[in-house]
Amino acid sequence: MRGGRVQVVDLHKSYGDVPAVRGVSVDIAEGEFFSLLGPSGCGKTTTLRMIAGFETPTSGEILIDGADVSRIPANDRPVNTVFQNYALFPFLSVEDNVAFGLRYQKVGKADAKRKVGEALEMVRMGQFAKRKPGQLSGGQQQRVALARAIVLSPRVLLLDEPLGALDAKLRKTLQIELKALQESLGITFIYVTHDQEEALTMSDRLAVMAGGLIEQVGTPAEVYDSPTTAYVADFLGSANILDVDVVGPAGHGRSTVRIGGQTLTCRGDVAAGTPVKLVIRPERLLLETTEEEEGTIDGVVARVVYQGPTTDILVTLSTGEELVVRRPSERAGQHSAGEKVTVHCRPEALQLLPPGALG
Repeated sequence: MRGGRVQVVDLHKSYGDVPAVRGVSVDIAEGEFFSLLGPSGCGKTTTLRMIAGFETPTSGEILIDGADVSRIPANDRPVNTVFQNYALFPFLSVEDNVAFGLRYQKVGKADAKRKVGEALEMVRMGQFAKRKPGQLSGGQQQRVALARAIVLSPRVLLLDEPLGALDAKLRKTLQIELKALQESLGITFIYVTHDQEEALTMSDRLAVMAGGLIEQVGTPAEVYDSPTTAYVADFLGSANILDVDVVGPAGHGRSTVRIGGQTLTCRGDVAAGTPVKLVIRPERLLLETTEEEEGTIDGVVARVVYQGPTTDILVTLSTGEELVVRRPSERAGQHSAGEKVTVHCRPEALQLLPPGALG
């Protein structure tokens, strides 16, 4: 199997006067695991359905390996789709479900049997070939749905929240299996999800969507560590987002800001007096001192929230804003409400959003 390059160019979709997708453009490389991430109603599933051929774009292009398929019927596109609800035929066995699509291709019985067997082994379902879907767990049914999709050797596999109906532990297991499967097949996966952990765990790159638009595209590390808008910072993971006053440049692409009468050095070269927001990931703040030179903010512990492996310490600043400090529970220390603390802020952990990215 080989992957397919997918180029979405200025894609629009409206239902009457209601725009669902408003000019989405993205270039997905051959063999890439690419995720469309966002909340319900952001346009991610509509975009996927247009790539699949289930929806017709109002305008724009969808190119697969350079050929525009935006007006080609779904069954004539080199793609296949895996849905959240599995869509298996309950009266057919597992192997017959997987073989169903091969009926419409010129594949001999022996070749079809071999392809079905290989597909089931890829998803570790070979031993369940004779069972009916009703005799399988949800995770097993999703594996069968995957086998049914990959047996047709698509250049692009589209996945519409396929793990959404599974419990949390099984989802984590299948996230790892899905990524391993994609790497072994070498084909392009386009994955739709509202779950940030899924997108961060599996994606080579991802696009964060909101209101029918793409807010940011990048690797998981790029999007998480360097969000370009307040929306991305807030949606992808936890983030402290504070209003700050820029005092002036600090050199080397950094600026100095003032908050609560104290100054901090941050990533981002912003002119003095510019209204900006400061983004700080909770896990990158410290309450203990280190040998590194760093800025500090004084505050008072509002409350402590134990979350198993991590503990959140909520600190109220003199400005009245609240700062969340997340520490591994074994290193969180003993803090209580009303305690005065000093939060240590390393410059590389602090990012200023560029002007115009405050939405």
